[in-house]
Amino acid sequence: MAATVLFLYNQVSKYEEGELLLTLLAAFAQAESRSISENIKWSIRKKFKLGIPNGIKAPYGYEWNGDNFSIIPEQGEVVRGIYSRYLAGEPAYRIAKGLAEKGVKGRSGVPMEDSTIKNILSSLSYTGTMLLQKNFFTEGHKRRKNKGELPMYAVEEMFEPLVSETDFEKAQQIMKDRAEAMQNRNPKLTAFSGIVRCANCGCSISRRTSKYGKKWICNTKERKGKAVCDFRDIYESELEDAATKALSLDRFDADEVKSRIAFITIDNAYITFRMKNGTSRQVLRKYKKGYSGFSTRLFCGCCGGMLEADTWNMGPAGKKQNIRYGYAETVLLQGSLTVHSEKPHRNFFMKNSVMDYLHRT
Repeated sequence: MAATVLFLYNQVSKYEEGELLLTLLAAFAQAESRSISENIKWSIRKKFKLGIPNGIKAPYGYEWNGDNFSIIPEQGEVVRGIYSRYLAGEPAYRIAKGLAEKGVKGRSGVPMEDSTIKNILSSLSYTGTMLLQKNFFTEGHKRRKNKGELPMYAVEEMFEPLVSETDFEKAQQIMKDRAEAMQNRNPKLTAFSGIVRCANCGCSISRRTSKYGKKWICNTKERKGKAVCDFRDIYESELEDAATKALSLDRFDADEVKSRIAFITIDNAYITFRMKNGTSRQVLRKYKKGYSGFSTRLFCGCCGGMLEADTWNMGPAGKKQNIRYGYAETVLLQGSLTVHSEKPHRNFFMKNSVMDYLHRT
C-alpha cells in the first residue's frame, strides 16, 4: 500500500509531482555543502602559505604553552636517546622494545611501536622546522599522505630543536640504506602472503627462513617476545598440508588457495581458513619439528581445551617426560585422545594413567 509523505516545511509531497522538486532540493543541498567545503579548504591552504598551522597539535616531546611550543624535558630526552641509539646502529624495533621495558610510553599513553620510532626519526619537527600540509582529505573524506599532490610548506624556528639537522640527515640516510639492503630479492609472493594472521594477538605473520626450512612467525612475538604472544611458529609445509585438507585437494595448489581463501588465522591448536564464499574450515595443527607425537592430541575432558606441553609430568632432572609406548602411540595416530580425570593436569601423563585409559576404551 503506497503512502504519501508530506514535508510541512516546504509543503512538498513525496508523491508524483513532489519527486522532481525533492531531487532539485537535494542537488542544491549537495552543491552548497561542497561550496562550504571548498571555502574551508581555501582558507586553510591560504594560512599554510603564510606559515600558519591548522591547529596547535604538538608532536611527541613538545607542548603548547599558549604562545609557542616548548620542550617537555622527559620526553625530549627520550627523543634524543632514540636518535642517538639509531645513529649508533640499533634498529627501530629494538629501540621500541628497550623503551617498553623501561616503561616509556608514547603520546597516547601506550608503549611505542617500531612504527612510532620510525615516525619520530622521520619527523622534521625535531630540527625546529614545521612541515605544513603533510596530509590532505580526498573528495570521499579519506585522509591521505601528501606525496606531491599538493604543495607543502616548511616553517622554520617553530620548535626548539631537539636534534641537529646533520643528525636528522644521517638518520634519513640510514633508513634509506637499510630499506635498499632489505629489499625482497624475490618479489614473487607466496599463496599465503598477506592473508595469514595470529589468532592470539591479531598481528600479521611473516615468512622466515630457518635451518629446517621456511616457517611463519608472529611479528608481535618476534619483536616483543614470548611474554607478549606465545604463538608457536608454523612451518610452511604444515600450512600447505592444512590448506590442502581444508580445500579437499589431492595435493597443494597455490592457485586454488589464492582463488578460494580470503584469510587464515592460526593459534597454537588450530588453523582456521575463511573462504571467499563465506564458509570456514578449521584444521588441527600437526607440529612437524621439535614437538612430541602427543602435541595437539591431548584434550581436557572437563572443558575440552587442548593441554599444553608445559603441563606435562616432569621427569628426571626436571625434563619434560614424553610418553611413547607402542599401544598408546598406535591409538593416537588414529585420532585425538581425550583424557578424563578429576586429578590435576600434572598427574594426567603418567604411563599407567594413559595406558589404563586406552585399555578401558
